[in-house]
Amino acid sequence: MAFLSTHARDSRASNSAARPRFGWRVLLAGCLLTAATTTLAQAQQPESAAEWLPDSTVLYVELEHPSELVDLVLEHPLRPRIEALDAVKQAKSEKPYRDIEAGVSMLEAQLGMPWTSLLSSVAGERVVVAFDIQSLGVAVGLQSADPETADRLLDKLIELARADAQANGRPDPVREATIRDLKVYRVGDARLARLGDWTWVTNKDALGRSMVHAYLDGRESSLASAPHFAAALETRQAGQLWAFAEIERLRILLPPNAIPERTDNPGAELLVGGFFDLARHIPYISASAAVETDGLSVVVATPLESDWKSDVREYWWGKEETGAAPSRLQVDNAVAQIEFHRDISEMWLRAGDLFVDQTIDQLDQADSTLSTLFLGADFAEDILGAFEPSGHLIVARQSFDDPAVTPDIKLPAFALVFTMEQPERMQPQLRRIFQSLIGFLNIEGAMNGRPQLDLTMEAASGGQIVGAQYLPPLSDERETQGLPIQYNFSPAVGFAGDRCVIASTLPIARELLQATPIDNADSSGGDTSATNNTTASLQFGSLQGILDDNQSQLIAQSMLDDGKTMDEATRDITLLIELLGWVDRFDLRFSHGSSRAEVSARLGLRLPTGDE
Repeated sequence: MAFLSTHARDSRASNSAARPRFGWRVLLAGCLLTAATTTLAQAQQPESAAEWLPDSTVLYVELEHPSELVDLVLEHPLRPRIEALDAVKQAKSEKPYRDIEAGVSMLEAQLGMPWTSLLSSVAGERVVVAFDIQSLGVAVGLQSADPETADRLLDKLIELARADAQANGRPDPVREATIRDLKVYRVGDARLARLGDWTWVTNKDALGRSMVHAYLDGRESSLASAPHFAAALETRQAGQLWAFAEIERLRILLPPNAIPERTDNPGAELLVGGFFDLARHIPYISASAAVETDGLSVVVATPLESDWKSDVREYWWGKEETGAAPSRLQVDNAVAQIEFHRDISEMWLRAGDLFVDQTIDQLDQADSTLSTLFLGADFAEDILGAFEPSGHLIVARQSFDDPAVTPDIKLPAFALVFTMEQPERMQPQLRRIFQSLIGFLNIEGAMNGRPQLDLTMEAASGGQIVGAQYLPPLSDERETQGLPIQYNFSPAVGFAGDRCVIASTLPIARELLQATPIDNADSSGGDTSATNNTTASLQFGSLQGILDDNQSQLIAQSMLDDGKTMDEATRDITLLIELLGWVDRFDLRFSHGSSRAEVSARLGLRLPTGDE
């Protein structure tokens, strides 16, 4: 029996061949609210959404209380600012928005309630989207908080759709059928049925039929009873949205070598190499999301077993799986901070197992060049191996206090911070290497007409900084040409105890030599008892400041690249800077324990205060 049987009552006018237009038929299917009103006394509604679905379901997304999420958006403190934007005002004045607004107003008038109340009635409890790999069907479920209103909305939508079709000489867009006295519908390619307080929509007969029988007879097995789904459900955290994916079954759909053993991208390997191990083995993945007034939090979790971590990526996971990122450092005007565990020396030595042949050849060439630059020392073992396998990457906004050496384009400062294993041996060697590098850059710069670096040495925070600064240009050069981008840099290497700082500027080197650790374990939520392999943060206030520092250059570049007028470019760049001011920070963390790996992220908003 097809979900919509061959005995369906088809009231379409056979003498009409008019092509359907966008109208009530599309609204009917798009809203996913058509349903049958028959209620069978003997039917037993499954207790959870997952019990409606077959155990061959491989993707499942559930949104709880969507009307509450809509209320949060409509009442959000940032809404007045958004509506005040010129781009939003322009969009609201155009025909597509006005047509939608008119359609919603007509629907509200027909049913005698605002659209927010309609949404609460029809899908007030939850919305579910699922994919069944056996039937290749997609199912969408809406659980109503007010079934009577949902039925009235259904009847009105059917009435309007049929009236619109009749008025325009088109066939009846709604076909009806019965399965064991239960009425079901078809609108275009969508099969629809109202089952208890649920409205279910699917694109496949087999999937729709199975859900009808689940309602009438129950299921012996369902997604709710699937072992992986049940295990994933135990990791569910607070929040409106939860998702599940059966990776084990989806993996077979991938082409061969979709997850390669070796990569051609050392940067990607260094950043997410451990995820390649997980992608080959994890049976499932789950995600929880919470939307709040002050931001959005997401936690993605997978199971984890020791033998999933390959030996060649011990540099990423750490010896005996204990690789931990260091605590974050307190840095003023930080734009981005990343703390990581990566044994880069070990990765370089295992390059033959990690990278394709072409990349290995490139690394061999780089190794030869670097060994020459580092006075014959082996780059992997003697240089990279001199640091502990954890460190910091910091990017910070610069303050240009001296106009004589302030460049026209103002870049952020950046630095790497490592812990030396043998500081007494490494400090003299790194000083010599740095001085040789500055000499090389001066020779190369002189050949290409670039400014020269002047070496400096200073004591700082119980340690020492070796740096270099560009000499101020002659005043007439400054007035006619402005300062080039090189004046963003005053490279430095600093030492204090076992801390080593490699920085693009002297000021950030000084700051980082004395920076104190702060606790960043809870910055992005999730399991705080696990080992943090990688943590990161992005501060939008400092990023906004950098763009503001370069506003005139950004406007000129926009005019040049996009052909905009001065007013248009100024408006767009000003809007971008303003939007960045609405966001506070973004935090990201990857952690792992004995049986679970987790990625957690949070985007925090900067809410207006009383005087804004």
